[in-house]
Amino acid sequence: MDKNQMIEWEIIARKIKGEASEEEEQIFQAWLAEDDSHRKYYEKAEKAWNEECSEPRKADIERLIERFDWFADRTPRRQAPVRRMNWSLAAAGVAILLAAGGILWLKQKEVPAVQTVAQAQHEAIEPGRPQARIILADGQTVNLTGRDSVTVVQDKSGADIHVGKGMASYKSESPIAAEQYNTIEIPRGGEFCLQLSDGTMVWLNSDTRLRYPVAFSGKERAVELQGEAYFEVTKDRAHPFIVRTAGADVRVYGTSFNVNAYPGAVQHTTLATGSVGVARNGREYRLQPGQQARFNPKDEHTEIRNVNAASYCLWHKGMLIFENERLEDIMARLAVWYNVETAFEAERLKDLHFTGDLERYADFSEVLRMIAMTTKVNFKINGRQVTVCPRE
Repeated sequence: MDKNQMIEWEIIARKIKGEASEEEEQIFQAWLAEDDSHRKYYEKAEKAWNEECSEPRKADIERLIERFDWFADRTPRRQAPVRRMNWSLAAAGVAILLAAGGILWLKQKEVPAVQTVAQAQHEAIEPGRPQARIILADGQTVNLTGRDSVTVVQDKSGADIHVGKGMASYKSESPIAAEQYNTIEIPRGGEFCLQLSDGTMVWLNSDTRLRYPVAFSGKERAVELQGEAYFEVTKDRAHPFIVRTAGADVRVYGTSFNVNAYPGAVQHTTLATGSVGVARNGREYRLQPGQQARFNPKDEHTEIRNVNAASYCLWHKGMLIFENERLEDIMARLAVWYNVETAFEAERLKDLHFTGDLERYADFSEVLRMIAMTTKVNFKINGRQVTVCPRE
């Protein structure tokens, strides 16, 4: 579904059930009138619902929204999530999946259960949450959480760090003579939002480290990244913004983009808006929106390809979007966010592919269940060890 077809999935669910409010009905009718494909889309969903749902049609929407919003409210400046209907119309006994050719309904009893093989009491695996630590220039460490009240930490350079509700921002009332660096570290199962001294916003994903000046004072605004981050860079033509990773320099020309640079893995920079140049081995590759530069730090080859930028950028808004992605790569992403270890019972399972939109703040078992619906696998959980198994 393209951006013009986006509508909050709970509105469609309540419309199908006949429970839409007057305001929701107006939103729904406006969406319906935008394009004939919207009407066909809704008619298929309503028909499938009425034909297949033999139990009371009660969508468990409120609990999902409540859990998602708990996190969304604590990450400042995050826009409202785009709740597309690809996976998220859940009902008692029924789950909906939208395939390329239409709508596929699966009764819940036909969906494989996520198995728990631990004999002891099983601990629920929750999604990540805002947590980080900042290492100041003098070596002091400031621990951060998403529930912090707003406080001010003063760096010895004279800069004030405003901390609270999943975000840290830098402000300085007077010029700083020389660049002094801080480092923010995000653990596995964590995330945090950082506003640099120039106003640039950085959303940091799990297992990520960013080194940056307390205040930019040179000809360039350079930061060093290990892990994954989404940037919205403040424009300043006189002082280019540069993201340095182990394999390349990303030179920014006023833009929003995502950089994935975990050690030992293929690195990729994905451009959402504006323009960036990815420089490596003496050559700069200029990207346009919707393009990605991809390379293995161990070799010299750099691939430029057209992609759906949302698949790589919307994690910072609460969405995990997979488009025909290998199961091994998907499990690697989930492992960092949910802080688990993963294994495969058979090598062939790693090359299975999955397409779907999942909520980043959903319970882990719900995410695995969605994957199992269309991929011939099941999952065994023992503590924080998750094993991917073939489904007979």
